[in-house]
Amino acid sequence: MHNTRKMGGFAAAFCALATVLVSGSASAGVKYTGGVYASSTGRYAGGGLGYARNTSNGTEYIGCSVSQYSGSVSIYCSAQDSAGNYAGCTSTDAAFVAAARSLSTDEYMSFAYNASGTCTSLYVEHYSWNQPKVL
Repeated sequence: MHNTRKMGGFAAAFCALATVLVSGSASAGVKYTGGVYASSTGRYAGGGLGYARNTSNGTEYIGCSVSQYSGSVSIYCSAQDSAGNYAGCTSTDAAFVAAARSLSTDEYMSFAYNASGTCTSLYVEHYSWNQPKVL
């Protein structure tokens, strides 16, 4: 009888551990699901490209375009939040161009700019917690 209790206790402990592991893996991982934010007065914007693409409000967007011309290259980054607030900037800085070229559809990005509309920062985040674009 003593051995049966040990086996029963072991089986109960094993089942409890398996339940925790299975239920934990179903919702494991950090997930960023915040929307796009933009401020023309604050001169900044940020948000997830996947989130903006997946939202059903038809207003939010964020991203950068790269334009290559003979002998020059520039970027234009812009965003609009769900309230219609817009922010945008341009740059010819090689580091900003490289950052803009690294963007993919599942990234989080943010940018800031000065009063003349020139980008002063561009942040691109390649993390698993960013919401992917649904195809």
